[in-house]
Amino acid sequence: MSDKSKTRSRSGLKKLFSELSEDTDELIDNGIRAGFIGDYDEAIEYFDRVINRTIPIGKDTKETALFYKAAALQNLGKLEEAELTYDKLLKIAPKFSEAWNNKGTVLYDLERYEDAIEAYNQASKLDKKSTLAITNKAEALGDIGKTHEALAIFEQVLKEDPENFQALLGKAKALSELSESDIAIQLFDKILEVDSENAEALVGKGITLLDVEKYEKALECFERTLSIDSCDELAWYNKACALALLNRKDVALDALTVAVSLEPQNVQDLAGEKDFDNIRNTERFEKLLKQGS
Repeated sequence: MSDKSKTRSRSGLKKLFSELSEDTDELIDNGIRAGFIGDYDEAIEYFDRVINRTIPIGKDTKETALFYKAAALQNLGKLEEAELTYDKLLKIAPKFSEAWNNKGTVLYDLERYEDAIEAYNQASKLDKKSTLAITNKAEALGDIGKTHEALAIFEQVLKEDPENFQALLGKAKALSELSESDIAIQLFDKILEVDSENAEALVGKGITLLDVEKYEKALECFERTLSIDSCDELAWYNKACALALLNRKDVALDALTVAVSLEPQNVQDLAGEKDFDNIRNTERFEKLLKQGS
């Protein structure tokens, strides 16, 4: 046996003995604990030590490790890696409904809405009692312009569970999109009565108020959102819209600058945004436009 072969052999034995000394359940528990406190990189290391073992492990153990690894990657924003990990999991566990739902969310965040809808369909077929996948599907349908279809799903969910917050919020957004502003605002208010710091409801209500030209009230919604989360780029963008419509040019440009710094893709929307007509010819606005060119 060559020296290199001996080295590889010793290395393999060392890894084998190391694996024998580790408990897979304990590794998974440690990974979950690390993820719980937001240390997703460390969590992934624990899950990989289970997934990459040379010693055979139970199918359920590998499925659990893959599931939590994918979720950790998702939380880190490593969406392509998360998708690949969910694919590995679903190859060995094709009936894992929660994994299908989570994969749908990854695809949704990647703006692959049609693929997300397909994943949500798989999840809802496997778990007909869960409303999570079906409401997620409805949100994706709304994002590809199938607002009426999305609204019908939200209404069906609310028929069975009138207090389902996700469905209430989805219905409110769909109605706002369909210019049913009064009913939409009532639904946003219903949500805010229970959860006064719900950022999605506050921003949704603000956008609806912009549509009906109640700019001061809309501004209040966006400012309330930013008092809760000062990095909410959607609130900053729509705050800029409200201020521009109120002809408060300097502060509108300040808000828009923050919105673009938080989400550079906002630059792509500036040219066609009619709400910015009052500030369109300013030097600062033109500089922001050039960032996208």
